[in-house]
Amino acid sequence: MEHYNGGYISPETFDKLHENWCQAILKSWEEDQVANGSYGRAAKLIAVYIKSMIVVQNDQTALSIVAHPPIDRMILQNISKDKSINHQNRMYWKAINWTELNKLKYQNLIKDFRQVINDKLFWVIEKYWTITPD
Repeated sequence: MEHYNGGYISPETFDKLHENWCQAILKSWEEDQVANGSYGRAAKLIAVYIKSMIVVQNDQTALSIVAHPPIDRMILQNISKDKSINHQNRMYWKAINWTELNKLKYQNLIKDFRQVINDKLFWVIEKYWTITPD
């Protein structure tokens, strides 16, 4: 398996690691009887951790390039309004409640977003995270 410390990591390898991390978080929440645990919430926990510990320090590391950005309502609303995006699911994104995403819906959303940014640093999607709505 490829590792991110100093070397290349493919989006597919990261996605598999991410899935394993989310499943571990969900299992822990279930064992601890944490209410309202969802795949979307687990994914955001991972994304915020990676963002705060790695991406903000250096957005050009192997992990920074492929890691998922934190997905929330603001990003979903704003990216769905961008008419320059030519994607069949663009209008659907605004109706997504990230806190209720299951594994399949989350993974499909990540696939959609990867198509939209097309080989750019995945974190560029955070340009849709604005302090005030458009």
